[in-house]
Amino acid sequence: MKVNFMPLGPDCNASGWLIKLNLRNESLPFDFLLTEPTYKGINYVTNVIDKDFTNYLENLTYNHQNKVISKNYPNTKFWHHDLITNKQKIVKSIKIDHLNMEEPLIEKFKRRGKRFLNNMKNDNTIFLFYINYTDFMYNKNDILNDINKFFNVIDKKTSKKYSLCVILYVNTDIVENNYLNLLNNIDNKLFFCQFVGGEGSEEINKNALTSTFDKIKQTFV
Repeated sequence: MKVNFMPLGPDCNASGWLIKLNLRNESLPFDFLLTEPTYKGINYVTNVIDKDFTNYLENLTYNHQNKVISKNYPNTKFWHHDLITNKQKIVKSIKIDHLNMEEPLIEKFKRRGKRFLNNMKNDNTIFLFYINYTDFMYNKNDILNDINKFFNVIDKKTSKKYSLCVILYVNTDIVENNYLNLLNNIDNKLFFCQFVGGEGSEEINKNALTSTFDKIKQTFV
C-alpha cells in the first residue's frame, strides 16, 4: 500500500524529519516556508489548499526581513526562495530541490501545488505538522478548531484515507504518556507524536515518529 508523506510546515522541521527517515522523495509546496506565529501555520495551509493553490503565489513582495511573501498571506515567508528575483538558497542536503535549476521558481512552486493535490487524491496520506508543545498548551482549543477546519477542507478534496500527525516539540519537559494517549483519542484522523529536543535525542525521535507512522498506516488498512 502506497502512503504519501506530506509536510505542512509551519517551517522546515516536518520535511527535515522525512529526509532523516528517507521518506521524502519529492518536493512539495510547504516544505521550506515559515509561518509566524508557527501554531497558526495550519490556517495557512488550509486556506491555500481550499483555493487549490491558485493565489498563494500572487501579489508577491518583500517584508521587513527582505523575505518574499504574498500579500494574500503576509505571515508566511518563502524563507529559502526569492520568487521575485528567481533565486534560491542552496541547501546541499536537499538535492531533490535542485533538479531542473533553469525552471523559474514560480513555475516550480505551481507544479508542487498540483503535485500536492494529485498525491492526496490518488493515495492515502499522512500529513505532518510541527508545533511547539508550549504553544499547543496555551492555544489548544484554537488549534484543535483549526485542525477540524483543515479536515473539512481535505474531506472536500479527496476520497482517500488520510491522517494528520502533529509533532509536539518539547525541550526538557517530557509530555506524560497518559496525556499523549488522551490526545490521541480526540479523533481517529489525528495523531500526536512527542519530539524531544537536545543532544542525543535523534534516535529517540526517529523511533517515535516511525512508531506513530506505523500506527497511522494500520488505520488505512
